[in-house]
Amino acid sequence: MPVQVRPSAPHSNGQSDAAMNAAADRYAQSKADRQKFIDMVVQSNSRKKVVVAGPGTGKTFLFKEVLKGKNSALTLTFINSLVEDLSLELYGLSDVKTLHGFARGIMGQATRSAKIFPKLSQVIKEDAEIILAKKIDFDTLFHNMDEENEHIAFYKTRKAIYGHYGFTDVIFAAVKFLEQHKKRIPIFDQLIVDEFQDFNLLEVSLIELLASKSPILITGDDDQSLYYFKSASPSYIRDRHRKGDPYEAFNLPYCSRCTRVIVEAINDVIKAALAEGFLKGRIDKPYLYFEDEKKEADCTKYPNLSHVRCFAKQFPYFIATTIAEIARERREKFSVLIIAPTKTRCRSVARALRSKGLENVLYIDQQTEPALTAMDCLSLLSEDRDCNLGWRVAAKLCMSTDEFRTLLEATAQDPTKPVSDLIPSAVKKRVKAALSAFKKVNKEKTINKEASTLLFAELSLDVDALAQDRLRETIRARAPRTSNPAIRNIPIKITTIPSSKGLAEDYVFVVDFDDRLFLEKDGKCSDQKIYDFLVALTRARKKIYLVSGDAKEPKFLTWIKKERIETKIMLATVKERS
Repeated sequence: MPVQVRPSAPHSNGQSDAAMNAAADRYAQSKADRQKFIDMVVQSNSRKKVVVAGPGTGKTFLFKEVLKGKNSALTLTFINSLVEDLSLELYGLSDVKTLHGFARGIMGQATRSAKIFPKLSQVIKEDAEIILAKKIDFDTLFHNMDEENEHIAFYKTRKAIYGHYGFTDVIFAAVKFLEQHKKRIPIFDQLIVDEFQDFNLLEVSLIELLASKSPILITGDDDQSLYYFKSASPSYIRDRHRKGDPYEAFNLPYCSRCTRVIVEAINDVIKAALAEGFLKGRIDKPYLYFEDEKKEADCTKYPNLSHVRCFAKQFPYFIATTIAEIARERREKFSVLIIAPTKTRCRSVARALRSKGLENVLYIDQQTEPALTAMDCLSLLSEDRDCNLGWRVAAKLCMSTDEFRTLLEATAQDPTKPVSDLIPSAVKKRVKAALSAFKKVNKEKTINKEASTLLFAELSLDVDALAQDRLRETIRARAPRTSNPAIRNIPIKITTIPSSKGLAEDYVFVVDFDDRLFLEKDGKCSDQKIYDFLVALTRARKKIYLVSGDAKEPKFLTWIKKERIETKIMLATVKERS
């Protein structure tokens, strides 16, 4: 009697044994293919390696593999949030520092004192406007290693008076010191440099000095270049990737962060940009979706990017409603990132979401505000009561324009004279009173009402407003919560594109996704705006929502294949939904 062969019974998910086995083979092959790229880097004997690795392609895993068996290692980046993340990931394997933090250590060993004040270049820029009657961008001079520029000497003289370095000039000082004292260049078993596409000439000069003594691994992605405002250029990583000598070039092509549609959309954008003549000189490299069983469920659930059109005042309503829908479907914790084009927009969206009962909303800004404040003054003077820089900041805040001008001119005539000696006694008394209160508060001591009123006034803090805010918090804490408990504590981060570097969350909302804000002011496209858009897209692990307020279809959206986009138009009025 002939044997009858029955087809494989389908499993509960609708897949047959054959289909499941094929999928398992595909996932296994994907892992093997990804490991090949890792192994090529790890097994190479080259002392200088450059790896072009897009978002989510496993740089941190590569770092761990490269660092195995190394006794002394240093990992450098310039983004504070990345330092924190990498420090945890590489704990026990490598020291992780920012460039200015490392340079401070070099100068600290060289001079026994290397205090840093992040706003120093702003201070000296103001000095130059008064003393030299010139507006000078000192940071740009340092970034481009314009050491022959006549204004560098002025900066050094003022820095000597103030006894502090800034973020940029401390790197410049470290480069010049190591160039003159080659034997003092530190040696490591392994040096790793991350985000190299956002380095400028000054930072590259420091890296090359370190690479002259230690094996180096440079990583980055020229499609993610954002920090043009500090004279950074993707050309440095492109040059090292193409020349091949002395750097051996590698790629990490498999993205395990984003879903398939996001990876495909990124490739669509790059292809369209190249066709229109943008991204000239770009490194030609693959960016591929990593086939993974866990990720496949997300790809099935979220096969499209979402483009949403609504009034600008409806953005918070749409975001809050969508978060509630996600929570209803998932019934588990997830994270949200909102990207807005400006800091002001970030703050307005944050306030609106909090008003809708979303309590875990964090606004992130990684860029230092240039304006000098009383907090700067009191912080400096609390560390050193005779600090020239602290008294200089106090003079700017407390003296009239003419008095301040006279003081700065006096410091230029006699740089050795303490700045405090030039401060009027009434101003000194006022500052010292505030400083005394500041120190007590810092030490958690109680101060009387008169002292607190004085301190709050100096810090430009409205006591009544603060008290009212505290009262509101108390009332809210005691009052029954009317917001949805399922979503009120969903972690939501809000930031601009430059400050989103280093972040990756489950769901990403890009608001004000309109040409007037995502293209240049003249309405034209540029490489920089393309990089911005690519960075925004690659922050999402599961789903991205592009939220527009204008009726016109955004240019970048036309670069993505239509089948990858789902469009939603909110027709409700602002009054009904805001």
